[in-house]
Amino acid sequence: MIFLRKYFIVFIITIAVLLNFSLLFILLSRTGRLENRMTKSSNVESSFNETVKATLVKTKDEINILRDMVNLPSTSFPSFEEKEENRDANSDSIRGYEIYYIAFEKLYSQHKKNAEMEKLNKFSVEINPLLTKYKFQKEQKDSVLYLLSENNIYFSFEYNAEKDNIIANYFPFENKSDIVSVTDFQIFIDDTYLKVKSLYEKSTSDIQKLKNYINSENIKKSFLEKRIKTIPITENKDLYNIKLFSINRINNQFIGTVAYSYKKEGFLLNDKFFGDYDKIKDIILNIDLHIDIRTNEEKIIEQSIKDIKKIAEDPSFKMFLENRGYYLSLEPREDTENIYFDFIPKGNGKHIGSFAINLYTGEIYLTDFEEIQISSIKTLKIFSSDNQEQKKKIDNPALIAKDKNKYLNFLICGNHEKNSDTIIVASLDLTNQILNLISVPRDIYYKGRKLNAYYRLYGPERFKEIIEIITGFKISRYFFIDMFAFIDVINILGGIDITLDQDLIDPTYKVRNNGVWSTLYYKKGTYHLDGIETLRIARARHFTPVFSRDDRQQKIIISLHNKISELSITDFDIIYNIIKTLITYLDTDISITESLGLLNDVKNINKFNKIILSTENILTQTYTNLMYLGLKEDDVDDDFDKGAWILVPVNNNWNSINYFLQKAMQVNSSKNEILD
Repeated sequence: MIFLRKYFIVFIITIAVLLNFSLLFILLSRTGRLENRMTKSSNVESSFNETVKATLVKTKDEINILRDMVNLPSTSFPSFEEKEENRDANSDSIRGYEIYYIAFEKLYSQHKKNAEMEKLNKFSVEINPLLTKYKFQKEQKDSVLYLLSENNIYFSFEYNAEKDNIIANYFPFENKSDIVSVTDFQIFIDDTYLKVKSLYEKSTSDIQKLKNYINSENIKKSFLEKRIKTIPITENKDLYNIKLFSINRINNQFIGTVAYSYKKEGFLLNDKFFGDYDKIKDIILNIDLHIDIRTNEEKIIEQSIKDIKKIAEDPSFKMFLENRGYYLSLEPREDTENIYFDFIPKGNGKHIGSFAINLYTGEIYLTDFEEIQISSIKTLKIFSSDNQEQKKKIDNPALIAKDKNKYLNFLICGNHEKNSDTIIVASLDLTNQILNLISVPRDIYYKGRKLNAYYRLYGPERFKEIIEIITGFKISRYFFIDMFAFIDVINILGGIDITLDQDLIDPTYKVRNNGVWSTLYYKKGTYHLDGIETLRIARARHFTPVFSRDDRQQKIIISLHNKISELSITDFDIIYNIIKTLITYLDTDISITESLGLLNDVKNINKFNKIILSTENILTQTYTNLMYLGLKEDDVDDDFDKGAWILVPVNNNWNSINYFLQKAMQVNSSKNEILD
């Protein structure tokens, strides 16, 4: 009887909860019509809001009563104030107190620049009497003073605020010296003038000799036979490398550029250094041995010929043809349109058809005995049960293998409004028990888009592929977690401890504490933070060093790891609530079985290696419009539309990112591979 009474009470409470939810739904669904009927009186609006809030509070209480009746722990719900902060806390629009920060920052920067210019101008006046000896002309650009002779830059001078002196350098600007007085200036010029003059004289002589060589009959004849030509380059904006001429095919397709490097005191071919005049002239004479001068069509045709010859020699393909009484001839025929490799009967009869390589496109076609095209071989597709089985394996990947001599690479992303604002590659070294955390900036610009846009446009699988291309690492699994789950998980764990190495100030980040709105500010030190406070630390980015946010995010992950590692089987309620939260807010391709195994592996980690891709190592910053126009910030006026701020690899060398990461992790790239 008691048993029935207990569950009857549960039934009644359940009905009450459903009725309250229904009432709330009706209230919310009719809000638009109610608001149209309301006056603009704030009292009416406040009364309506209070009705909704009271209904929600009552519903939450009854839900917890119901959970208690069926022996489930009660749960907490975010307050209205928390939800309001979640919506408004990190608005990117600049308003409120932050304009005072910006105003002073602008004033301070202008004052600093004026002070530097004043010092430099004073120095410029003081050295005027000494310039006539070497017939120098002065040219000042921004905060740098240049001395020129015969339109060549010899020296540069700029003010050093830290030492309150002038820093002097001579072309090509690899050796800096401190200038305190005019006497120091005189000594510096006397010691270095002849070095720079000799550099310019040698470069001028070598460049002229190479130009004469290029115009010689011997080279002209050689280039004509190779169907290439040279085109002089008259405009040069690079201070250290002077481009001399481009090498093009007869149809004007670009092949390469020959330039002179002042820093290396020799010639470059496609940015590769070859040395002085005597060495580069031999390179030019045999240029086809050093760069590929073939047309794209010629490259494709040659590759197609190699492919056909390779398949003709393949033992399996040979047996396939022999079983049918044929072989593929390796002696090609050619007409004005195609190169033919014939299928011939063993008795040396007439061929029944051919593989035909088109001389204009390099594409391979299947032709019959009358040389009429049947189809392009790339349009032929194979359908079999084996292929369908392979597709099933791709759609349903096996569990992650735990090879203790390998690495496990995972993609961890923090999402907000369908954008991936936090991108971290976690590389788990199972042998040495090290977790490498690699922060990948969302502002990296790849193929016309910033990284964080790829997830919004193409989803997690394509986003994972893009990260694999950029880092050079194969990603085993991905985890995309919403910011609200981030808050809930940390609250479930009872908060985490974070140490800030410097003050964190972001006047654009609105926060609400004890009902009072203010802006984000944390002094350096150690803090115990709840979910919302941790989110603030993770997302603040204005008025802080560019990549300091990545460092804070890595600290949060390490702190979460330490907190989760402390859990045991007795903490079932905590684990259950975390899993329940992640089911709602986590997008991943890992199974529950895999995740439990991974959790066990991660718990044993005792070392962390934090790596941040930044402008301090392998990246450089620019703007989209400047990048496409090949300009620098100094080349444009203040009102020029520079485009969006972006990050790209130094020298646009995408392979250098993987090289840098492998070096930072101190492993060989061949060991870092996918494990599934």
